[in-house]
Amino acid sequence: MITKTMQNRIHNNKKIRLRGNGYGKTASVSFCYHELDLMETWVELADQSFLSKSGVFKKFLRTESRKLKDTRLSEKSVK
Repeated sequence: MITKTMQNRIHNNKKIRLRGNGYGKTASVSFCYHELDLMETWVELADQSFLSKSGVFKKFLRTESRKLKDTRLSEKSVK
């Protein structure tokens, strides 16, 4: 008899922060040799804001996302 089993989610050792399910995605960021100073800036911004490097990047993306939404709304209102 063959039974189908659901695939179990792999749990990490740390507790999942306030999100509930622990599913998500990861992405890597690459830097060219002539832009390696940006990595140092990234680390410095993380230290200054008491965030992780991914936190700094996500904060930047949230800000840009809001700007993009505002731009789209203003373009719709003009039409």
